[in-house]
Amino acid sequence: MSRPTILVTGATGLQGGSVARHLLGDGKYNVRALTRNVNSDKARNLRQAGAEVVAGDMTDRASLRAALSGCEATFGVTNFFEHFGGELQQGITYIDTVAEMKVPQLIFSTLPPANKMSGGKNPVPHLDIKAQIEQHARDLKLNAVYLSLSFYFENFINYQMLQRQPDGTLAFGFPLGDSSLSGFAIDDLGGVVAAVLDRFDTLSRNTIGVVGEDAPSQHYAEVFTRVLGRKTVYQHIPRDVYAKLPVDGAEEIANMFEFFRLYLPERKADMKQCRQIYPAMQGFETWLRANTAMFQPLLTTAAAS
Repeated sequence: MSRPTILVTGATGLQGGSVARHLLGDGKYNVRALTRNVNSDKARNLRQAGAEVVAGDMTDRASLRAALSGCEATFGVTNFFEHFGGELQQGITYIDTVAEMKVPQLIFSTLPPANKMSGGKNPVPHLDIKAQIEQHARDLKLNAVYLSLSFYFENFINYQMLQRQPDGTLAFGFPLGDSSLSGFAIDDLGGVVAAVLDRFDTLSRNTIGVVGEDAPSQHYAEVFTRVLGRKTVYQHIPRDVYAKLPVDGAEEIANMFEFFRLYLPERKADMKQCRQIYPAMQGFETWLRANTAMFQPLLTTAAAS
């Protein structure tokens, strides 16, 4: 029997790339990778790994129809920080096309509805837009599983959240207080998607929290200290102070952490469920020990200061 085909959107990005890699390694699916640039290095790497790489855009319904043709499943992700308010229309277009093409199985990357959960007190557009897209898919009664993601462990280095201090120690800070920081390793997302596909019928229409660790930020600081061998401290930064930091999207991220602090202070039930679905889910220390090389330039710089 021929293998079913799954369309992975955002296949050259962090989420879609993780999903494509895992499914290619699994060997159970023909992976069709959607990207705007089929000639990029990441697209070429996917093609060499066995993916069918196709050109398409989430705003272009015709290209989505072509990409979804003949697919048994699709993984969907949209990107607020690339398209901002345009993310909503992209997501609606994608969901409507999935419905039109009658794709049997949808897995959609979503986030908690901050505006709804806070009673309108703490809207966070990059959370709320994904929640709106999810609701649209639910309104259409699609056969779907929704993955509610948490903080990427990789954000500590990719967004320079971990910083060296003048005395050579390391520090990071959020508007999170003593609430838990829920996070996961981006590479594990592909494993979760593969596991969900294996039991799709029993999980359909559920929301699965993608969480590998749920602990106060001080715990992460202690793990950094232990694994990197450099004293690391967590500093609570008030929301209004964080929002004024000279970095792109500071206010949006400040509002996100403030929402987590006040309205979603822990996700231990999500972590337990996620590990049941995908037992190989990494905790923070396991991930950090496997990825210390990512932090070596920071440590070298700190040692030299």
